[in-house]
Amino acid sequence: MESSKDKWVISASVRSTYSSDGAILLDVNKARSYNLNVVAAKVWATIEGDPCGMSFTEILDAMEIHFRVPRHRLTQDTSELLRQLKQFELVSHSINHVGDSTNRKNCYSAKGEILEQSKTRNFGSRKGTHHRASPTYL
Repeated sequence: MESSKDKWVISASVRSTYSSDGAILLDVNKARSYNLNVVAAKVWATIEGDPCGMSFTEILDAMEIHFRVPRHRLTQDTSELLRQLKQFELVSHSINHVGDSTNRKNCYSAKGEILEQSKTRNFGSRKGTHHRASPTYL
């Protein structure tokens, strides 16, 4: 069972771009891309919005605002999506102790440094691999 300290966090090596069809994720370390449908892209954007991570309950609460489906269905679908994202190492699930303001500030500061580094990284001419994990979510 997940506690309120368990957080889903976007992997530092993943970049995203959005369109009306969903999102494309690029894992720059693996040179692989992933397609997300519109629903999966909304989950991704929700998690991406908090660099310190979000609990499963926080993700579900946010999805309830966007999608009018029963909570049990949202729970099943979101759980399956997160399982797939974790399988491809696009997100991680860990106990995150960011409850106090000092730790939260450190989390945001560290994420900002990672984002700044990513802007200056030269990816060279390596050819990437396009990957579609599942027709349902990724």
